[in-house]
Amino acid sequence: MSLPTYTFVAHAWVIVMALIALFPFCPRALLIRAFRFALFGGLLASALSILQQHGRPAALSLDALKAWLQTLLTGPHLLNLMHCSVFLPSPYPIALALLPLAARSVLPLAAHLRQHFSQAALYRTYLAKPCDWLAANRQQVELFTANTEVMLGPLLAFYLLTPQRSFFQVFLYWQLLKMRFHAPASAWYHRQIWGHLETTVLPPVQRYVPFLLTPIGYVKGWFNSMGRA
Repeated sequence: MSLPTYTFVAHAWVIVMALIALFPFCPRALLIRAFRFALFGGLLASALSILQQHGRPAALSLDALKAWLQTLLTGPHLLNLMHCSVFLPSPYPIALALLPLAARSVLPLAAHLRQHFSQAALYRTYLAKPCDWLAANRQQVELFTANTEVMLGPLLAFYLLTPQRSFFQVFLYWQLLKMRFHAPASAWYHRQIWGHLETTVLPPVQRYVPFLLTPIGYVKGWFNSMGRA
């Protein structure tokens, strides 16, 4: 099989495993396995997408590796790989973490189906309309993905109050959110979500709990610091 075909299979695997893990009545043992299989599939899909779109470093020198990594930061695949790496060591499954992973897999999956299977009877009967909808509404899918990624941040912070807490995981994920806030492939979508949250949350905070404005200001400054560096 070709590299695009392997990538297509990896994306399909992610979606199937995510659907199993997100099924409300899924047995816990199966949920845990599907959760980890989806993340492993996401790692593989991201690595294959990097090879497909960016290739390998031009040389094994430090300068070549640095230039290669800088090109990776312009696209979504390295950040998707980091997303999977953050949640793989988790001792408990966080189903919400699979939503952005599946959403980011469904777009290239639909594009591959439209490109290579548009004449197949099965595609025309069952898949043409969903794939056409995804192609026409890519921005909405990206905004949904960014929304779930942002919502994961407070959720992980809440887990710090439970026995399932992992300070290292929370730290890594908020660093990832900061990178998505500045990365060209995701910055616009994430800034839309954060901007909406700011206009929704700040007025009641300012009115009822104004002492929270100071830590919120620190967080905003920290998020913007990468852009000033």
